[in-house]
Amino acid sequence: MEMKWGIVPDMGGMVLLPELLRSDVLRRLTYTAEVVGGEQALGWGLVTELAAEPLAWAQELAEQIAPQRPLGIRAAKRYIERAEDEGCEAVLLAEL
Repeated sequence: MEMKWGIVPDMGGMVLLPELLRSDVLRRLTYTAEVVGGEQALGWGLVTELAAEPLAWAQELAEQIAPQRPLGIRAAKRYIERAEDEGCEAVLLAEL
C-alpha cells in the first residue's frame, strides 16, 4: 500500500518479498498497491491454505504439533532455517 503514499515498501519488504513471490507478481503488487483476495493469495503462494474458521484451523494444527517431541521440533526448525539461509550442504553437515 506504500505506493499510495509515494514511498516504497519498507520494514524488510524489499528483502523478504523477492524470496516469497515471482518477480512479475512482486512488481504488480508493489506498483499497483492492489489488494489481494484469499484465493489469489493462495494461487501465488502467499498463504498456505484458506480456512472458513481460521482460529479453529490453527488450534487443530497446534494440537497436531503439540504432542511431538520438543527437541525434534526445535532441531527441525533450525535445519529448515539453515536450509533456507545457507543451502543443502550446511544442513547435511549439521545433520551429521
